[in-house]
Amino acid sequence: MTRVGFGAVDWIPRPAWEALEVVAAGLCFEFSPQASGGEDKSLHFKLGSHQTPIAFAVSLRDDTRRIHVLASVNPKFFISADRTDITSILTLGFATAVRGQGISADWFFDESFAGGEVDLAFLTFEQPVASFAPDREGVGKICDLLMLAVLTWRAFFQCENTEHMAYGEHSVPSGNFDFVAAEEWAKPILRALRLSSGKVNYSRRHCPQWSHFVDLARGTTIVKSKGFVRFCKRSIERLAEKRVAGVSGTMFVSNAGKHFVASRDSRLGLRLLRALGEQHAPNSICSVAFEQHVLFLGDEHAVSLFRGCGRIAFDLERERVRTRHLVESELLFPASRFEWASPIPDDKFEELICELLGREAEVVRVRKSGPTRQADAGRDLLIDWVISPSRQSDLSEPATKRVIGQCKAMRDTVGKSKVRDIVDTVEGHDGQGFFLAVASEASSGLVEYLDRIARSRHWFVDWWTRIEIEERLRRHKDIADRYPMMVSAKHP
Repeated sequence: MTRVGFGAVDWIPRPAWEALEVVAAGLCFEFSPQASGGEDKSLHFKLGSHQTPIAFAVSLRDDTRRIHVLASVNPKFFISADRTDITSILTLGFATAVRGQGISADWFFDESFAGGEVDLAFLTFEQPVASFAPDREGVGKICDLLMLAVLTWRAFFQCENTEHMAYGEHSVPSGNFDFVAAEEWAKPILRALRLSSGKVNYSRRHCPQWSHFVDLARGTTIVKSKGFVRFCKRSIERLAEKRVAGVSGTMFVSNAGKHFVASRDSRLGLRLLRALGEQHAPNSICSVAFEQHVLFLGDEHAVSLFRGCGRIAFDLERERVRTRHLVESELLFPASRFEWASPIPDDKFEELICELLGREAEVVRVRKSGPTRQADAGRDLLIDWVISPSRQSDLSEPATKRVIGQCKAMRDTVGKSKVRDIVDTVEGHDGQGFFLAVASEASSGLVEYLDRIARSRHWFVDWWTRIEIEERLRRHKDIADRYPMMVSAKHP
């Protein structure tokens, strides 16, 4: 086996990398160094094996000090003739096997195909992270990818027709496939999708024994194979995934990241399975969400749809759920008033304000500057706040400003004398705005002082009194519930 020469890359622990070399050698993967350009000190190489058509481009990136991996599926050296079904199904199977190991992948097909045929696909690894740490755990995950690449390919030899089962070194899927035999099977799919046969690729292969349909333009893939469905279900059976019913679909949370599947896509998956003769209740289908795909598993059919299902889609749905939660809380669990502890703990009050700020749509990030009693030159919070022109007149477009925040957990009215040196505090920390939260009221003198600073300095200045804080606690009841020793809601 070719060993890797690290050269200028000195941030990879040798024991971890040697473990990868041992695993790669056992699976017959060869390291092929790739050229780097210019002053690039990164190390690039390819890992390929005659045991599987799945290969890996690995980059030890010097700029990120991380290991970046891109997988490819290319069966042209394993089988001649049309390889569209092999490429498509192997990609689906490998992505599902990886998903079951806590890594969410996504894939795309090479667009240089001719005549609707595909023999090359690429996979990227997106969640929980898009790259791997240069330590034993990170390198161990790459070892897992190599093993899954070989195991997924070997699973293709386990044909449902036992006379075709083979595990020998020279046994590969045959080129014996039939387009005509798949026509009757594809007809209900075409009707359900309202497509004509000229826009799609479908076939039936005898070894492995499966039928395959793909509409590349719309990103729809359907496989008929009990063995393939079993492989996918077994791959994810240990995936500890929790489901949350959202507003327009289902959210999935697991160690492989966060995903979302829209209800309309679930209905389409169910409709396609039923069109193929499978009978399932609406919520009984096994579904696997990736970054840009969702896979529905029936009894002997698998349906893959090209849809946005990754972290971005999850975050959008979470915001829809949050909005629904606010409306439901106001209608079903109104809080007429709040009772506050006396005295109010300074540290808990700061934590409460941090959480409430985190729910503000314009706040990008909020951090505490240190322990509450620690000398911090008057600053309690560091806030990255997106300021709109309507909030600051000298702005022509929204801009992110660094806002210095202070919290005053006092039961009596807070006057100007309790908030000193605002200008020095903000300028001393390169701030561009000031925020104040008080647990009681702000005196008229303090309000005039804050307003004068905003106008004279062209700063963003805002403040919350108990009234504004309680308004937000009514909208975010879950936050109020986390501070029962400081504030409690009294329901009518």
